[in-house]
Amino acid sequence: MRQHHDKTVFGHLPFSDAKFDRHVESILQFPPHMAALVAERTDPEGNSSLAGFAWATAGTYALSDEGVMATCHVIAVDGDTLGPVLRARVFLSLLKAIKAWSKTRNADHVLVHVTTGSRADGFDTTATHHLLKKVGATAIGGGYVV
Repeated sequence: MRQHHDKTVFGHLPFSDAKFDRHVESILQFPPHMAALVAERTDPEGNSSLAGFAWATAGTYALSDEGVMATCHVIAVDGDTLGPVLRARVFLSLLKAIKAWSKTRNADHVLVHVTTGSRADGFDTTATHHLLKKVGATAIGGGYVV
């Protein structure tokens, strides 16, 4: 998590191990409404390493008594050791897993938040946008930090 936190628009904020531990605890306490997914990579010697992870929640739409939506708060992929093709495969695998989980919650939609791309050091959402468009995602607005 620390490695991926540094690559978001919030990377300038100090990572809190205690807050992360509280998030993990809440995921473990309410599994029907939260999902934490991990993608591992295994090398030829059989050693595993983190390739990516995702965190999503499910709940009702705030302005209606009907409709469940899943919100993917984080999809993070190891950009330091994986090449672009493998990064895309991991991203799409995690997204597919979130969609499968959201169906078990009877979600009508999956919202995906993207928090890379606004840092002055060159992070860009273009590749993420193209991947999401290829799997049929529709952009419904944009995120801004003021």
